[in-house]
Amino acid sequence: MTTAGESTGSTARPRADLRAEFADCDLDRHLALFYESTATQLDTVAAFLSYGLETGHRCVYLVDANPRSRIENALRAEGVDVAAKLDAGDLAIRDASEVYLDEGFERDGTVAELRSEAERSAAEGYEGLWVAGENTWAFDGETSFDEVVDFEVAFDAACPDFAVTALCQYDLRRFDEAAAAKALRTHQQIVYDRTLCENPFHVSPEEYRSEEGGGPTPGSC
Repeated sequence: MTTAGESTGSTARPRADLRAEFADCDLDRHLALFYESTATQLDTVAAFLSYGLETGHRCVYLVDANPRSRIENALRAEGVDVAAKLDAGDLAIRDASEVYLDEGFERDGTVAELRSEAERSAAEGYEGLWVAGENTWAFDGETSFDEVVDFEVAFDAACPDFAVTALCQYDLRRFDEAAAAKALRTHQQIVYDRTLCENPFHVSPEEYRSEEGGGPTPGSC
């Protein structure tokens, strides 16, 4: 039984529609989910991960604000045999802090950690790596949001030879308009209100860094 705030969504129909959109679109390597309710968040990540698993990808979920059980329940509602997928290694649910904040946030180290996950997925014969991460970890410690965006730009430019699709999640109840605007510019495709769409405000990593006065974009792996 779920409790308040643990809903897996309003109906099965929106999840089915979103799964169809994931199936029909040529997905970019780097998507962003903007949401204003936990139900919408769970609907989206369940559709994203279940479709990734169905198509032979290894899926990694980085949990932060939600308890692990809530993500597992959302996947079960989508028809995923969570225990079997975890046991097989097809699915991993990890604490976001282990990846991002284990020794304090460090952009290049985090990119290397995700590259390692991509390499493992390729070596084990998966179609690729799908990652969905809750970005609320950015409110912990001393990490600035500019550092988070800089990491995402670096990740977007790294390892072009690996099949990686990432879904970054932004809770609009917590991220202010300035932060959301920066996140919007660094993602080519976005999901909002259970709808996947191309982002007309997206700029390339090189253009973003130039506008923000940042350093050069990292080279490929």
